[in-house]
Amino acid sequence: MESRIRVRGIDLAYEERGEGRPMLLLHGFKPDRRLMQGAFEPVFEKRSGWRRIYLDLPGMGASGAGPAAATSDGMLDTVLEFIDAVLPHGTFAVAGQSYGGALARGVVKDRGARVEGICLLCPMTVEDFTKRHLPPRQVVAPDCSLRERLSPQEWEEFDAIAVAESPRIWERTRDEIFVGVHAAQDQFLDALRAHNMAFSRDIDALERPFEGPGLFVMGRQDHRTGYEDVWPLLANYPRATFAVLDRAGHHLHIEQETLFNALVHEWLHRMEEHAPKADRAAP
Repeated sequence: MESRIRVRGIDLAYEERGEGRPMLLLHGFKPDRRLMQGAFEPVFEKRSGWRRIYLDLPGMGASGAGPAAATSDGMLDTVLEFIDAVLPHGTFAVAGQSYGGALARGVVKDRGARVEGICLLCPMTVEDFTKRHLPPRQVVAPDCSLRERLSPQEWEEFDAIAVAESPRIWERTRDEIFVGVHAAQDQFLDALRAHNMAFSRDIDALERPFEGPGLFVMGRQDHRTGYEDVWPLLANYPRATFAVLDRAGHHLHIEQETLFNALVHEWLHRMEEHAPKADRAAP
């Protein structure tokens, strides 16, 4: 069930599922919470003990927009204040896709003592698109019959992003990603994009490495955020698994869903091996 809360003058929509240790999930730029629900809920169908909090970022999904979130700094501050309001005490895990992956690292930077673990899916690590190291656009698993089933507009939109093509991949992309993109507040978000989505502070300048379990999953053929620019973050996350998946682009959780689900299960297992930080005995 959708809940609403006002943060920094912005009406935010979010949805909670399950009970147990909290996890905040942040989608990418222009989709909405349905992206992260589609990626992670299949995993939680087979395990309990986690309270998932899916937020619609400002200007996306059912959330409103406002000047307080008109820059990446403002977007991050809105997420941080949302955390303080919805999760005022205790620890939590955080997961983010693409732009949400940058925001998730900002959460670690500012609330790291409370963060149990981090999962990044095709994270944005270089704000300026022109400075990213990107592989060439390619389709490695085409479905020649699919184009005939789609309208010209549907095919153009799908063909611009897909690395692997199939009816299932198309249907999930349409229902989990494009539906949110089409609902986004374009004027507000295009103005934010005009700033290259840059943060004024270095979200990766951690005082000390983050010691919680991590999972970074990138697509080998991701021509939106790439994978090479993620490697400099290795030193910040000494307990993170870094995986680059072939036959996968910016929506790798759909194109390589079985492998992605297995990696998320393993990440959750590593967090579950230990009690939450607040419950651990002092050294």
